[in-house]
Amino acid sequence: MSTDSSLGGVLLALGATGRKDASDLEQLSVAVDAAVLVEFTGRAGVGRSSLVAALGPVDGAEVVESAARDRPGSVDPILTGDVVVLVVLDPPRDVDRAAAAEAAGRLLPVLAKTDTLTDPDRALARAASALAAPCLPVTTVGPDTGLPRLRTALDDRVRAIRAARAVALLTHLRTIADRNSARAAVDEFLACDDGVRLAARATGLASPDGDAQTRARYWRTRMNTEQDPDAVRAAVALHRDAVREWARNA
Repeated sequence: MSTDSSLGGVLLALGATGRKDASDLEQLSVAVDAAVLVEFTGRAGVGRSSLVAALGPVDGAEVVESAARDRPGSVDPILTGDVVVLVVLDPPRDVDRAAAAEAAGRLLPVLAKTDTLTDPDRALARAASALAAPCLPVTTVGPDTGLPRLRTALDDRVRAIRAARAVALLTHLRTIADRNSARAAVDEFLACDDGVRLAARATGLASPDGDAQTRARYWRTRMNTEQDPDAVRAAVALHRDAVREWARNA
């Protein structure tokens, strides 16, 4: 989806009198199209690179690995990720606590190499207390690596961030429509495929695996069975998007 290129009609309708609205609109549309930055960080030797390699791509995200922290003679990297995966060993050190504080609100802590610990549960509790956040246990060996839990947690975070960006853009569009002569252009955008996809993304809900027809049927069932009005509206938005995709691929 290239939301920015689909908003030309709205930007044109705003004209010279709506420059501030147009500037905000362009910034929000760029954010909607941008990948969520997932940043892995931690001290040298904690297993950041192994985790990144084992995890592989994350849908809707760019996964990066920062330089190691607490290296003699080096300055710790500034954490810029939308999601910061802090990889620690037992017990966490002061540098880990500092990183957790810096990444507050974006933090996803991981306790690595739990297969080497005699009491992983106690270590997890210790790490959670030190970092002020629950930690996910992860190891790259053994029958339960913890990687599926990490992937699920990342998918949830990425989807929530993308939903928040979509909501911000939709809110701004509705504000523009209320106070400018751009209502017709806004309505036209919201009715186009990119506008429908934006509304679906704003729900923050995950669709089931399968093709567009499968998803359309799933969300139609949810439309007819949900009792909560917000859940019904979300199902309608996702059903509409799936139907559009189904039609495009027909």
